[in-house]
Amino acid sequence: MKRQSALYEYLDASGVLASGSPDDIARIKKQYWSIKRKEWKRKRLREQKSYAIFLTPAEVNKIKPFIQDDKSGIAGYIKRAVLRSIKDEAELNAKIVGQIRAAFYQYYNNADELLHDHKIAENVTEAILQVLGQLQNEVMSLIHEPSKNKTE
Repeated sequence: MKRQSALYEYLDASGVLASGSPDDIARIKKQYWSIKRKEWKRKRLREQKSYAIFLTPAEVNKIKPFIQDDKSGIAGYIKRAVLRSIKDEAELNAKIVGQIRAAFYQYYNNADELLHDHKIAENVTEAILQVLGQLQNEVMSLIHEPSKNKTE
C-alpha cells in the first residue's frame, strides 16, 4: 500500500497500522471504503438527478426489441429517447414558426397588392393589416412562451 494514499492516512490515523491485527485492518478498510462510497454518491446526486419509473411487463416488452443491441439497457434507451424527442420537438417548433411567419408575410403581401391594384379601399387594407399584426403578435407569444398561455 502506498504510504501517501488517502487510505493509508486513514488507517494510520485510526491507529490500526501500529497495533491492529489483519482483521482490524480489513474492518477499517471496509469502513473507509463505505465512507468514500457514501461521499461519492452524495456528490453524484448533487451533480446529477435520478428518477425511478415503473413499467408494466407489457411496456417492457414493447421497449425490449429496440434495445437488444444497446449495452446501457432500458434506462439508457429511455434517456436517449426522451432527449431525442425534445430535440425533435424543438426542430419541429422552429419549422412551424417559420411556416407561420411565411404565411403572415404572404397575407401582408396579398393585402398590399390588393391596395395597389385598387381592388380594396386603403382604410380596409389598413384594418386588415392591423388585425394581421395583432394576430401575428398573439400567435408568436403563444409559440415563444407556451407556459404563460397554458390553461389549467
